[in-house]
Amino acid sequence: MIVYQPKGDFKSSISIQEQYVILLKGYHAQLMIQIKKSNAFQKAKLSVELHDLSSKLDAQIKTLASKKNHYENYFLPDYNKQLEECENEFDTTWIEACRYLKLNEGRELSLKFKNAMDSFMELDKENREHIEVKNLVYKDLKTLLSLCVTTKLSNRVLDA
Repeated sequence: MIVYQPKGDFKSSISIQEQYVILLKGYHAQLMIQIKKSNAFQKAKLSVELHDLSSKLDAQIKTLASKKNHYENYFLPDYNKQLEECENEFDTTWIEACRYLKLNEGRELSLKFKNAMDSFMELDKENREHIEVKNLVYKDLKTLLSLCVTTKLSNRVLDA
């Protein structure tokens, strides 16, 4: 299992975007200096490049602002709720998955449960205790458990 940490990855993405905007601003400033020192032809050529760069910089600044807004107002509140739910429900969901696995050995969904649970158990202790890693497994198990309920209901309808 690859240890995926969405919160850290999102922060990293924002940091990279900020660095890129800083680099574009520096390039923009250098072009302005060059334009002041240039002759007519070179000045026209650099002005076109400056205009293109300004458009690119504006777009990157808007993208960065949008990304920060999404992170702070949408991703983070929802993600924190998910982590809190995982913290409260992980053990119960794990036990339900173990029960399902024991009672339904050999079925297709049992293999999926087994794969998810085995992958989690193969991780080192630090990763198994990390809330973001647990959350991934929790969501997988919760989805599989909901599929079990759906499958049972549809089988009852077919049997009737």
